[in-house]
Amino acid sequence: MTLLPLCLHALCLAVAPASGQDAPAEPAAAAPAFQVVAEPAEAEYNLELPLTFADAAAEGKLTVRLDEQANGDRLELTADRSQVTLSRVQGHQTQTLGEPVALQPGEGGAITLTLRRRVDCVSVLVGPRCVLSAWEDAAPGKLSWSATEGLLEPDDLYYQPYALPEFADDFMRAAEDPTGEWQVTAGTWDNTALIDSVDFAPRAANSFAFAAHAQPAAMATTGPAFWDDYRCGVAVRLLESGRAGLGFRVQDPANHYSLTLEFGAPEAPGRALLKLVKVTNGTEEVLASATRNLPIGQWYNLTAAVSEDRLEGYVDDVPVLAACDGAFGQGSVALLAAHCPTAYFDDAVVEQYKGFLDDFEANGHARWRTVAGQWKVESSKETKHMVAASREAALAVAGRDDWTDYEYRAAVATGKGAAGLCFYWKGPTDYFLWRLARGTQELVRVTDAGETVLDSAPLGPAAKGRLNVVVRAKGDYLSASVNGGEPIEAIVPAGQSGRIGLWADRGNHAAFDNVQVRFPVGYVPAVLPQTMVADAEMKEQFANPAEGWFSITDEAHQPQAVGMNWNKGEYFDPVDMSFPLSIASAAAGKVTVRMEADQTGGEGGYSLVFTKPENAKVLTVELSRSGESLQKAEHEVGETGTCQVRFGKRGTFVVVYLDDTLAISYRDTQTQPQTAAEASAIMDTSS
Repeated sequence: MTLLPLCLHALCLAVAPASGQDAPAEPAAAAPAFQVVAEPAEAEYNLELPLTFADAAAEGKLTVRLDEQANGDRLELTADRSQVTLSRVQGHQTQTLGEPVALQPGEGGAITLTLRRRVDCVSVLVGPRCVLSAWEDAAPGKLSWSATEGLLEPDDLYYQPYALPEFADDFMRAAEDPTGEWQVTAGTWDNTALIDSVDFAPRAANSFAFAAHAQPAAMATTGPAFWDDYRCGVAVRLLESGRAGLGFRVQDPANHYSLTLEFGAPEAPGRALLKLVKVTNGTEEVLASATRNLPIGQWYNLTAAVSEDRLEGYVDDVPVLAACDGAFGQGSVALLAAHCPTAYFDDAVVEQYKGFLDDFEANGHARWRTVAGQWKVESSKETKHMVAASREAALAVAGRDDWTDYEYRAAVATGKGAAGLCFYWKGPTDYFLWRLARGTQELVRVTDAGETVLDSAPLGPAAKGRLNVVVRAKGDYLSASVNGGEPIEAIVPAGQSGRIGLWADRGNHAAFDNVQVRFPVGYVPAVLPQTMVADAEMKEQFANPAEGWFSITDEAHQPQAVGMNWNKGEYFDPVDMSFPLSIASAAAGKVTVRMEADQTGGEGGYSLVFTKPENAKVLTVELSRSGESLQKAEHEVGETGTCQVRFGKRGTFVVVYLDDTLAISYRDTQTQPQTAAEASAIMDTSS
């Protein structure tokens, strides 16, 4: 999106005194009038402010008012040559938000500030670095500014409504447009066919990739400079030694972060080397690195996630690297390669990503809203932490109401009483809670009707001291673990969302530190390609969905089990199958779906058997394991005669949904961690 220049001009009239009259005394210089940028301003925007502290404006001052209401309540940014400050003005009382930050204008007194407004936060950047943040929810209101004459030229001020990061490229494009929306800054790039045969390439679901020729380096960028918190991913393939990956928060080729995969690195012989790197003025600084036993020549999905100062790197959706750094607070995305004849890229994507990290070192408890009791930040020898400081129960919340599917971590020192972590918090009587009380950890649902304990387990000796707690909430599945131990778990209605919180029972001075919220990369379901082609001879191979299934035959090439078909894919935990089941026919019928079964005959694992009596619209479904019945349910199918089925694993739970209604939820304490070979699927329609 192009930055919008804001042109503000004032009309000044000079009136000379009449002849014979004394000129009036020179009045004191009036404060510059406020110029309106937008009324009301967008909920999210960037306001770029290039300042020059020189000549008459050497000791000048800038004031920006945002979220200004009719009664004068507002947030305010003020900056002079020495410092920048954020404050809240309410009822004619001014409260500073955070500590003022020192400014050091460059040559000629020049410095650029960027005011960044988001729905839950307002931040100030000096150049590319975020130096000051306040967690204040946005309120529709006026945005205006005032500055000493000469400090800020009106034509240089830029107001940019913020659009969420959103981008995808599968590189399926015409030959005359090989780079598409990518701007090449180094090396040579072209689109290339992934399938050697020219005849077969057009029939594949995606037959092209973006190829970088990097001798010594190649770089191509996309996206605006104001993207800040996002997740970017791309599939990468190297056939020879070299390095390839992603650049993010890119300022220019010499200033950015990168996540790279390298083969043939001297420091990792025979292994793949993964790095998170900060590049400043062309100099690399490794923030985190790891080696993995990954064969060269394969495709790997690299994902970089960045929120605030937290950087994360994933390989095939598995978190591998993490670091904290605040050098670059926003920037575009790049594809990178170095020291390789050719690196291949495919399926690039950028999307919004919002994480949360608070160690209470810099901002106290400014990110938290007190709901009950009192809280304070205390210092120990090595760190600061948030402490419940009241005789009554204490609760503080942070984050956003729309947060969903997240991983919530914190260090908890429970003190002498009960303490816990709230999640999916919507209000004082609508939230979930992990709680440790009297040596037992619990998952609790809190509603208007009171508390319901969903699961519990004794911790034993592990209940003492500083505990590292991890709460995972995804879809219909909740789990919580302490110090990496066995989790407690629950199945709940899907679609939950809400804030996070810190909770302590009355009189308990529990302490909390290193609070982190992550939104993990989701598992990508395997999808059978269904590319429609004109050539009837090839349609069976490329477009027939039945080609994704096969039957196991004996030496005489006869099916070992008539009607039993295996899916060709390999699936890792969690397994989740979804399919429609039709009972429109009046005839009786039976369908069996199996998961984690033995391919030699479909034995073992879980079986889900659907039966329908003749002339009936009621399905009976039975879950069994290795021939043992575990749970049954009945479901009445609607007028369409079709039932949508979901069958999957959630930790130790096996769940079955029929038309979005939870029909079976069985906790299998005998379950074992899944492997790819154990997680195949069978569709048996022999009856």
